[in-house]
Amino acid sequence: MPRRFDEPSYRRLFAVVEAKGGSTPADQTDAFEQLILYSKNMYAVQHNRRLLWGITACGAVVKACLFGPNFMLASTEMDLGSEEGRSELVRLIVYWSFCELDKLGYDPSVRFNREHGCMEIDVAPPGNGDGTGKQTFYSCEVITVAERVFGRHTRCFIAHRDPASAIERVKVAKSGIIIKDAWPEAAEHAKDDDRDEARYLRKIHEELPGDRYDGMYPEFLEGGRVHLGNEDTTQQQLNEHAEREGEQMALRVHKRIAMKGIGKPLKTISSCLELIIVVADVMSCHSGIVEHCNILHRDISTANILARDTADGIGGMLIDFDMAVDVDRKGNAVRTERTGTYPFMSVGNLEGSPHNRTALDDWESLLYILCWLGTYGWNTATSRTDIGDLHIKKWEEGSMENIAYEKRQHLDSARHFAIIPDEFNRDIPGIGPLQRLVKVLRKILIDEHKDDDLKGALLKDPEDDVDLNDDVFLKPSPEPKVVIDPFKNRAEKWKEISQSLLGVLNMAAKSAKRILSESRSNQLQKTI
Repeated sequence: MPRRFDEPSYRRLFAVVEAKGGSTPADQTDAFEQLILYSKNMYAVQHNRRLLWGITACGAVVKACLFGPNFMLASTEMDLGSEEGRSELVRLIVYWSFCELDKLGYDPSVRFNREHGCMEIDVAPPGNGDGTGKQTFYSCEVITVAERVFGRHTRCFIAHRDPASAIERVKVAKSGIIIKDAWPEAAEHAKDDDRDEARYLRKIHEELPGDRYDGMYPEFLEGGRVHLGNEDTTQQQLNEHAEREGEQMALRVHKRIAMKGIGKPLKTISSCLELIIVVADVMSCHSGIVEHCNILHRDISTANILARDTADGIGGMLIDFDMAVDVDRKGNAVRTERTGTYPFMSVGNLEGSPHNRTALDDWESLLYILCWLGTYGWNTATSRTDIGDLHIKKWEEGSMENIAYEKRQHLDSARHFAIIPDEFNRDIPGIGPLQRLVKVLRKILIDEHKDDDLKGALLKDPEDDVDLNDDVFLKPSPEPKVVIDPFKNRAEKWKEISQSLLGVLNMAAKSAKRILSESRSNQLQKTI
């Protein structure tokens, strides 16, 4: 379809100008909102964008805006009715005309190769402080785009080591290389960075034993922090434009890594039985990484669980270790980023609990994911139209504290929780086993504990010895007591509980594989 004359081509834009006839505060607010919307679209299609420039023009008042991964800066007003204001605008345009590409917001380490018609992406070897010794990869396929104005701006490319393979779009299985480009929060110095995905992937590859987990996680090839002369960070960006603002913001560092291992999104799964097999693989890998590498993933979500082809049919893959932490690191809950997607976040993460995170937080997230997919589906074939007033909607509405409260209520007892699986989409193939599975997982996580302080999900007051003969008016007020939080108390038993959860999930996956195998055999016999 031909593009309309007035439709902006976001792929070719350098900066957006949003003009309003009036100059009232409402006009200026509206102009900024439109600029943010345009910027989101530009990030999504310009895969070499680090920063975005924009201009608002409200009446005779002009402001220049700069968008970064976690900031938006606006200049002082340039009044075009005055000579000084016009001079400032001219100086800005001249600056844009003569400054380097990186100052314009582009990433010179991601280029379009006109001769071959593909992107060139530079990836530096691990540990190179100056970014030298780079490897150049070639890509014509982007599988993840930066869809938000602020955040990690994660982009993923299917890559090849030679341009011919990229142009011919050689099958993914033959390439197997993914390049991930992102802006996660990080420490200023690489040696102090305790949330470095490249470091964790290297450690996993070195310490996870045998071939048991092959294909269940990405294999690190090379990469690390991006250098464009200097290390590419939000602090560096702000120092060039407004140094003081950077002191109040969490530092984000531009990182790029090449990995081997390709999976498929969950939308490719055809039944609940396949879903159970995929998540069992993922949590087996998760448990192996915790046990052998002391690494906790901390961001179990639908985006980070992939399906993959195996000799037996289907398996699972766990990706994205940007939020991972060392299990034994004290204070591993301390993050300026609340990790995860609201419906899938554990109660501890939602409430910002200061207590250390454990594998149980990730298992809790898996339980929410299975409930979510059982209710809403994961692709067009499994989606539902009769959404109505489902109880699970409370897991995404309101503040994080309100969502945590609703989750505590639902998890607290089998009776309260039953409302959730009872609302699963009955039209999804194999929904019955999934309903039973989530009930068993909740029971192991919440109920099956000898100590009453570990049971349930609601906060509890310690039992108070009350003497019926006491005069309530004469007895002094009791000292305040520490509230009992079952989630906190269960964290001390995370190893035993995790083993029980994995045992049940693996048993369910084994049954699912048997049923699928029998189904395939029956279909084959019918064809014969």
